[in-house]
Amino acid sequence: MLKKGTLNNLTDFYNATGTVAPGDTVALTQDNGSFVQPFSVGLVQGAGDPQLNAGTVSAKITFAFIFP
Repeated sequence: MLKKGTLNNLTDFYNATGTVAPGDTVALTQDNGSFVQPFSVGLVQGAGDPQLNAGTVSAKITFAFIFP
């Protein structure tokens, strides 16, 4: 699961607010002259998914940028 912003509390992570879905557009905010958008990444298990086991996780995230 990819979330907009920096989250330090799991309770905040597992709600719908700030969740980024495939195809969503995320506007970048200006911070000290640079455009920055922090993201938080976490693992979730859907209903009916097999039980998770300890191990290594690997995932690819692709970002597409549109410049005006």
